[in-house]
Amino acid sequence: HRDLHSFPTRRSSDLASAQPERLGYRKVSQFLWEKFGSPALKQSMDLQRNIRRPELLLFDDWRTEAWTRYANEKYWETDCGGARCGGLTSNRNPWGIWDEAPKADAWFNSWFQNLRTAYGWYLYAQRTNNPEMKRKAEQVLNLALSSPQHNGAFSTIYLQDTHTWFRDDGWAGFVDDYHTFCMSWTGYWMLRWADDLVPARKAEILAFLRPYADLLLKVQQPTGCIPSWLDENLKPRGEFRDFNAETAGSGLFLARFSQGAGDAKYLSAAIRAQEFIAADVLPRQRWFDFETFLSCARKPLAFYDTWTAQYPQNNLSQIQAVQAYFEIYRLTGQKQYLEKGEQIVDYLLLTQQVWNHPLLSPKVLGGTTTQNTDAEWSDARQCYLANLLLDYYNATGRLDYLERAVAAARSGFAVAPWENWAHTGHIDEEASLTGFHWGTGSEMASVEMMSGFLGDVFVNVERGQGVGFNACTLDKLQISGTTIAISLRAEQPATPSSQPARRLLVRFAGIDRTAKYKIVVNGGDADSVDGEELLSQGRWITLIPSN
Repeated sequence: HRDLHSFPTRRSSDLASAQPERLGYRKVSQFLWEKFGSPALKQSMDLQRNIRRPELLLFDDWRTEAWTRYANEKYWETDCGGARCGGLTSNRNPWGIWDEAPKADAWFNSWFQNLRTAYGWYLYAQRTNNPEMKRKAEQVLNLALSSPQHNGAFSTIYLQDTHTWFRDDGWAGFVDDYHTFCMSWTGYWMLRWADDLVPARKAEILAFLRPYADLLLKVQQPTGCIPSWLDENLKPRGEFRDFNAETAGSGLFLARFSQGAGDAKYLSAAIRAQEFIAADVLPRQRWFDFETFLSCARKPLAFYDTWTAQYPQNNLSQIQAVQAYFEIYRLTGQKQYLEKGEQIVDYLLLTQQVWNHPLLSPKVLGGTTTQNTDAEWSDARQCYLANLLLDYYNATGRLDYLERAVAAARSGFAVAPWENWAHTGHIDEEASLTGFHWGTGSEMASVEMMSGFLGDVFVNVERGQGVGFNACTLDKLQISGTTIAISLRAEQPATPSSQPARRLLVRFAGIDRTAKYKIVVNGGDADSVDGEELLSQGRWITLIPSN
């Protein structure tokens, strides 16, 4: 007999116990979630209810908003190299590089990633059998593959009205240079398209990316560091050449590329990149990426805070480091890489919010800030966090990772379409509207990636764990033999009519395919279901929502 709430509660006195060197923060991170975050998650069925448009609550509400309305409004297409290409406009004009914000642009960078958003759009089109939507989403891939290349390096921003490509976004002031962080993130998502969505185009995608992968091997430093910027002659700039945490993003790409290319030299380079992270970044948590110094919290590259004895650190590079370690673990099966990634996850989670601040209008539980020298709440990167936490849950079985993943995935919708809330840290107001890819679109893409596994409610029978995902709360889970008893509450959209029943899809893991299970919901009659059916189709249940 196992109970959802039977995991041990960490006492505050445990936090003062002896810990491995430089890893004492891990108990603090877990304690904060168990003490504050987990109870708050169970109390908040409507985490994804939008602060300005409260009728937007269920993921299906958001799918209509994101994919049917918003994406189609932002979509454009054009001829490119004898093919049709498309993009989802960001309307960005960083630091006044152009006279005005472009009417139609496409960004392929670490924040505004057209390919990732289009990946989620394609998943939704698959699920709803919408060939026209699939066509549009795939034309974003066509555009990315049309980027002009220079011995492997490629441009990452396209302006449709002038048919012009730009090498970099200009945030750092290096608009004429190539940014490996952005190219590697774009390359990673090209590979995800090849592996998951359009396998028939895998050879084409690998052919496009191989010169870039070879370029990374060429510029990788003896330490394993991969320079952040390359000039027009592909020589590394002095800034971020010998030290940066953006190396992890290129390590992630190289690991994924090694699998597709079937060549171990790229995996070896990815491992060397992560060895640099372990040896040079982790000891003092020097998470230096472009955003740490060159975005809205600008500071000198030599900045150090003597009062707190901390270097500036940004969690965008932490996110990619965690993904890179997981990718290498997935390819090698060596647990040392999973364990190293888990150490960074627990540090990264110190930037995830574990409460709903009473002075802020939206619910902010599960969202993240950006760094230790900036102040915003619920920044759009939390959608990246959600996906990697679900990967680490599947690998480790840690319930806090599962719950945190759910909270992170839901949190961005409360503040959408803005990129975050209270950008100065304390004023209760929305922040900048930075576009579809750093807000509604990127958040919905994460949900599409997670929904196939989590459904509306998720239960892992073998582990005795579960969570409500889509505006619902799993209060209690009891498993006795092949009987699964669920206590569940569900929220609903605001409607003028009477309270309708909600249908929720429960997805299962850890099931014996050959067994027959009894499913009991809220003390009702037991349904008898084959294990194979639970694994392949899940179980639809009808629930009267609570008021």
